[in-house]
Order: sequence, then C-alpha cells, then structure tokens
Amino acid sequence: MPTQQKTDSKDEAANTLVEAYKAYKQTDPEDAARVLSQAIHLFTLRGAFRRAAGYQMDLGSIYENDLGNAELAVEAYEKAGDWYFEDQAEA
Repeated sequence: MPTQQKTDSKDEAANTLVEAYKAYKQTDPEDAARVLSQAIHLFTLRGAFRRAAGYQMDLGSIYENDLGNAELAVEAYEKAGDWYFEDQAEA
C-alpha cells in the first residue's frame, strides 16, 4: 500500500498507483491489473468516475488482451460504460 494512502492523500495514492500500473503493464499484467484496480477504487471514493471509467477501460483491455479472461474483461467494460453513462459523457 502506498504511503500516501495511509495518510489519506487519496489523490496522491491513486496517482502513484497509476504510475505503478504503467510500469507493470510492460512486464507483469497481473500486477498491472492489481494496482490499477486499487487506483480505480480510490478515484471512485472521491467521485472521479469519469477518470475511473477511462482506467476501467484499460483494465478491461488487460483482462482481454494480456490475461485472456473474457469474463473479467466484459465486467470491466460494462462498469466503465455505466460510469460514462452516469456522467452523461461519451465513452
């Protein structure tokens, strides 16, 4: 858990997790998905659903293309679509 998360600086913690995701996605898709999921959770806690939706799409792509898990990919894409819809924005 990033130190920032322990100090309740959720924005900083989420940004740190996104940077970890970017590093992991080149070498370890499972860890990339793990840290990206944590970042998405923090974004949703503070109500940043549009930002979370974009990363949720990335998570779906990892599940689909890197981990070969169609079920988790569909779930991630559907959740992103719901968040875009609730935000009344185009995906």
